[in-house]
Amino acid sequence: YFLDGDFAPAATGSQKKMLELIQTSTRGDHFYYTVTGIVSEDKKTIAYDKSYPVITVSSIVESDGK
Repeated sequence: YFLDGDFAPAATGSQKKMLELIQTSTRGDHFYYTVTGIVSEDKKTIAYDKSYPVITVSSIVESDGK
């Protein structure tokens, strides 16, 4: 799955929110987040023509990974 919005460096939408959370995290590595939202009918295509569903996010919170 991909979060809604454009990818970094010009991130928008939930991509921007996730980027900000990662940049301000106190963890050095291994980031864990809980994402709540709706899987839309939209798809994003990346290299090699792989397409993935897009999640329209309502909340993103850092978690402890448990």
